[in-house]
Amino acid sequence: NFFSVYKARDKVLNRLVAVKVLSPEYASNPEFAKEFISSLQKASELNHPNIAKVLDADEYHSPNYIATEYVHGISLKERIKRTGPLSPAFAVEITIAVAQALAYAHKHSIVHGDVKPDNIITGHEGVVKLTDFGVVNALEQFPDMRESAILNSVHYASPEVLRGEQAIPASDVYSLGVV
Repeated sequence: NFFSVYKARDKVLNRLVAVKVLSPEYASNPEFAKEFISSLQKASELNHPNIAKVLDADEYHSPNYIATEYVHGISLKERIKRTGPLSPAFAVEITIAVAQALAYAHKHSIVHGDVKPDNIITGHEGVVKLTDFGVVNALEQFPDMRESAILNSVHYASPEVLRGEQAIPASDVYSLGVV
């Protein structure tokens, strides 16, 4: 996993945030850590109700971290593990929300590249948020790290991503279809 995730309080704005600290395995390569955080910072430009907002990132100090909007809920993976199969209506709601988030990101020339149940947060009152935009972009320059990361997503990755090619908008659509 790329991060250790912590729930924290932003003392300035008095709100809950998710603080994601880059794991030592990835942070030990300063070039990768800088590219990784920089890729995630690009996602901070995205402002959509179904995308977890990136609030802050630090590529210059150790540990490298990114702060995002805190979504009160659990990942789709965890939800399915706890409750079993989703009702068709709820599955459609989630799919539409993620598809809208991806369409918005693609309009802004940002490809997610790692759509999977772990990166879809489902919360109260139908809240659905897609997280971790930009992770795959950072990995493109680091083939060794890319291969191990793809193994974590192999069931959801598009054929072109599995071949080592760059993720494109169609890759995200393919992965959402598998989800």
